[in-house]
Amino acid sequence: GAISGIGRCTALRCAGLGMKLMLADINAEDLEAVRQECVRARASGASGADEAVVAQVCDVTKEADVSDAFEWLWPTHRHRLIRFET
Repeated sequence: GAISGIGRCTALRCAGLGMKLMLADINAEDLEAVRQECVRARASGASGADEAVVAQVCDVTKEADVSDAFEWLWPTHRHRLIRFET
């Protein structure tokens, strides 16, 4: 997930590089906190930071939940998806 460890570090680094992100984790409150950190990290290097970092609550250990998250994201971001699993 995106709220701790390698997932959090990767998200913050990618945000700092100006990438658009979809974060996923099972813990909604901590996920929103990391999303806000990524927005702040991205804001220093790119415009529209708040819209560029989205979060979807899901259990990243369950393939069905991850697939549902990608289905949610696909209609608007399919042309620029890269999937990181940490």
